[in-house]
Parts: sequence; structure tokens; C-alpha cells
Amino acid sequence: MDLGRRNLVRLGGGAVVAGSIATVAAGAAGAGPAGATPATEAARGTTGRGSMDRKLIEYGWDMPGPEFLRDHLADMQDKPFDGLVFNLHENRRLSDGRDDPANGPLTTITNPFSLTPLTAADLKLDILESLSWGRFRDNFLSVWTGWPKSEMNWFDESHWRVIRRNASAIATAVKAARATGIFFDEENYGHNQWAYVAHPGKTRQQVMDQVRKRGAEFVRALQQVKPDIKIYCLNGAYMWRYHREYFDSINSPDISPSATYVAFMDGMLDGLGRRATIIDGGEAQFYFDETTKWRLDGQFRESADYLLSAKNTEKYARTSQGSVVYSDLVSGNKAGFAFTPSYYPQLASADFEAWTEHNVYQSLLDSEEYVWIYNEKMQWWTDNAYPGLQAAITRARTKFDAGAALGFDLCKADGFADKDSRPAVVSSPTVEITGLTHRSTVRAGTRALLTLSSAGAGERRVEWYDNGRLVDASFGSPYLGAVTLGPGVHTLVARMFLDEGAHVTSNPIVVRAR
Repeated sequence: MDLGRRNLVRLGGGAVVAGSIATVAAGAAGAGPAGATPATEAARGTTGRGSMDRKLIEYGWDMPGPEFLRDHLADMQDKPFDGLVFNLHENRRLSDGRDDPANGPLTTITNPFSLTPLTAADLKLDILESLSWGRFRDNFLSVWTGWPKSEMNWFDESHWRVIRRNASAIATAVKAARATGIFFDEENYGHNQWAYVAHPGKTRQQVMDQVRKRGAEFVRALQQVKPDIKIYCLNGAYMWRYHREYFDSINSPDISPSATYVAFMDGMLDGLGRRATIIDGGEAQFYFDETTKWRLDGQFRESADYLLSAKNTEKYARTSQGSVVYSDLVSGNKAGFAFTPSYYPQLASADFEAWTEHNVYQSLLDSEEYVWIYNEKMQWWTDNAYPGLQAAITRARTKFDAGAALGFDLCKADGFADKDSRPAVVSSPTVEITGLTHRSTVRAGTRALLTLSSAGAGERRVEWYDNGRLVDASFGSPYLGAVTLGPGVHTLVARMFLDEGAHVTSNPIVVRAR
């Protein structure tokens, strides 16, 4: 295998395509003794999570309002989504094709922390109740906590009477639309609602306790109207774990832009009922360009529970992990953006199509139910999508749903954490796992023994994953992986590590144990 070239090339012809790959994940692949050597101490029973079916949700600057949906839903059915995110306000990008905010904002987003009470006219319940969604079965109402600016005070009860009523009103709109829940964008858009602000006569702990109390009140107000509401937190653990750890490391916890968010999340978990769900949106995946990043990202989010109160550990384990694809970036439409990698201008259209297909597939593999497809400069609903985007999404979705492998991994030359290291496609050897039937149902407690087959791979390290968790490993042919399937849904996959850390990924097997 030629590892000297550093090219991101389009997968084609079944040839080995690689380039100067660095060791990732658990270290360099090394040949072990002949025969399978399962790491049985790591193969413990796991509880299944998520859904057998993955769902694609559209969200972006082309977010439609109720009137647009009423007038155009019938014409939107050919898009590759299972649901969409909508707004209570109309979007001038869609209504008159404007993309210039010079004459005022193109739309307004509902801020649940606003101190202005929502009215019946704001909710447009009559339009929402009339909507015929068609194929879009999982739809979410957008709310932003960072814009428009709110002067909310955590300790002002008069403020929180309004906020609780607004939360109930938002849930009323969700229920009227027969929607699934809210898209809860916690990011700072000019006003940082999660910054720590000292309050006279209050200790830091008292402030955090008060934020936690308000988190519980907020989620209870939503559930009072819609007990089964899903709260899709776009940033989730990345925002409150990464920021907490970084600013703690420089001894400046109070200047973190997310200083109070973990307390609010703790409060939402305090108030979360059995039928409601919090979804971690995984927005950090925007810039992923290496297959291993998805496996590590899931572990990072799952382990964030150490920052929460002990009483909420079990509830946090019930939250759902979502994934995201940043359409503008992977489609080649973010040239000059500050976070765009330096290799970006060297990529051709075929490279961007491969990157898109890869990220959609890996997001489906990583997600427990939902993947949101995010865009900024295009409009799905006026047939102005980026060329090749829908085809790439469809290819990835078709492969995953059929239990087929993507056919290639993206591997980095200089370490997967280096955004400017150009990834290469590795498409050989092909690997396949067998032992269970894709989309089948098995008895809970089944001890499954899976086999990986590969032509001409030699002696390699294979890692076995159940819902993103490493559960077994083997070091020679025959490659065997054992996993005990607790109740719930399990997504099983294997990864083979090659010379100098290159890797390939098998087909997924998704099963339900009960």
C-alpha cells in the first residue's frame, strides 16, 4: 500500500486509496498471535439505546414559518428528510428571496427567556393545527436562548412567571402542530445568557443552585402541556463539558461562556419526566473530517455525566445522542471561513461529494435516532440546494438503512485532531461482519458472537463497538467479537486497523433486544 501520497480522492474502482495515515484511536495496529483473541474483559452487557430507524431533520437559515408551510408543504415532499425545524415567524429568504439583512432582520426567532409574554397571535395556532405534514413525521419548533436579547434575571420571580408561561405557550404551539418538540439553540448570538453574573449577597453556589432550579421549572412548564416533548439541545455536552474543562484548566471558571449551563442542564434533568426526552445535538461534529472522530465524540458526550449531580446520572443515561452534518462546509461552500481547513481550496467537487456522503453516513451510525442537516446559504424549500447534496445524502442513507458498509473511511496523516491535516480515503480491504441479521429482534441477554471476514488483510487489530462503545477486540483471523445484548436497540460495527494506523469500517448490524 502506498502511504506516501496525501490526497483526498473520490472512492472508485474498488482500489486501495490511501495517503500518509497517522495512528488514531487506541494506537498503532500491531499483529498479534494467530487466531482470535477476544478481549473478553471488555465484553460486558450493555443496555440498548435509541431507535431502529434513524431520522434526518432539516434545519438552517431557510427555516420556514407557519404560513409558508401551509402554502408549500405539498411541494416539499421530495426532499430527503423525515422532519424539519420550523419557526413561529415567517422567513423573508423564502417569501421574497432576500438574503440581505440591510433593511431589517430576515426573520425573528422565539426566545423562551424573553420577558415579553407570547400571545395567541404570536402562536398562530389555527395555521399550525391545519398543517398536513405528509412524510415529515418528526418536526421541531425553533427557539434560541441567545437572541433576541433578554434581560432575564435568574433571581427575579416576576421574570420567571413570564418565562414559565412562555414555555407553556411554546409547548402549546408544538402540540397544536402535532410536532415532536423544540430545537433548543443554546448558543450565544450577541447575548450570553449562560455567563456567570455575580448577584449581591449571593455566593457562587447559590447562583448555580438558582440556575438549576430554573432549569427544572422550564422543563416542567413544557411537559405540563406536552408530557412527551423532545428537547433537542443543539450543542449539549460539548458546550458545557468542553468549556467547563478548558476554563477550569486555566483557573478561570467564571469567565466561561457556558459557566451556568451545566447547572441549567442539571435542573432540566431534575424536572424531566419519564415520557420526555433530552437530545444532545452534537454540534461539535460540524467540522469532522476523520472517521474516528465520531467514535470518540460519542464517548466524550456520554462521559460528561461526571459534571452533573449524582442523582441525575441515570437520567442522563436516558438522554439521546444526535448527530449533525454541516452542509455548507462539506459541500464546498465555506471558502474563506475562519474554521475552514487550509486544504479546502485544493478539493474538487467529487471530493466534497465523498466528504458529504461520509459525514452523513457516520452521523447515522453515531446517532441514536436523529441527524440534523444544517445549512446557511442555500434553501431546500425553494429548490436552491447545493449541487450533488441531495444525491450524497440519499446514497449514505440507502447504504445505512440496508446494513451496507459505506465503503471507505477518512483517515488523517498528521493526527485526526489537526484540522489542517488533509484526510485520505481508505477503501480496502473490505470487511464484513456476520452473526446476526440486520434489523432483527433477539432475546434480551443474548450473548452474540460476531465474525469479521476480510480478504487479504493479514493479521490486524479489530475493534468491536456496540452503540459507539468499545466492547471487544481481536488480533488475528478468525476475527471474533462477543457482546451481551441488554434490552433496547444495538448498533454493532467493527473497525479494522491497518499499517501506520489506517482503518476501515464494516457494515453495521442494528438489532433490537427484548
